[in-house]
Amino acid sequence: QKESLLNMQSQGSDPFEVYPPIGGKISIDTLKTEAPLKFAEKMPEYVGGMSALYKFIEANVKYPNEERNTGVQGTVYAKIVVNKDGSISNTTIVKSIAGHPNFDQEVLRVIKLMPNWIPGENNDQKVTVEYTLPFRFKIPD
Repeated sequence: QKESLLNMQSQGSDPFEVYPPIGGKISIDTLKTEAPLKFAEKMPEYVGGMSALYKFIEANVKYPNEERNTGVQGTVYAKIVVNKDGSISNTTIVKSIAGHPNFDQEVLRVIKLMPNWIPGENNDQKVTVEYTLPFRFKIPD
């Protein structure tokens, strides 16, 4: 007799066990999808540290011409996910410079150029972690 997953009820001593077992005991941990952590014991790190990250950004960011010519400045914040293998994924802009999408496009372009990072760790295990990067656009005096 087949039972719908919707009709399964929790029974037994472990409130997170699902019955009837399908190929054995299933726990909530088995069913979880791994969401990126906001913090880790050891946060992800750009290879070479923050100074190397700043050098990489400085060497690769191109100030958008329209904004340079009109004197627009500001900071764009991008959230990245540093995966267990150090690769970067799920890049999103979390704060833009209003009315100037060229800055966002430049930040996304530069992030795509980044090499893998050193992944974050919890309990000596590599973990997936969110990381927010500020990109400051300032016209030199």
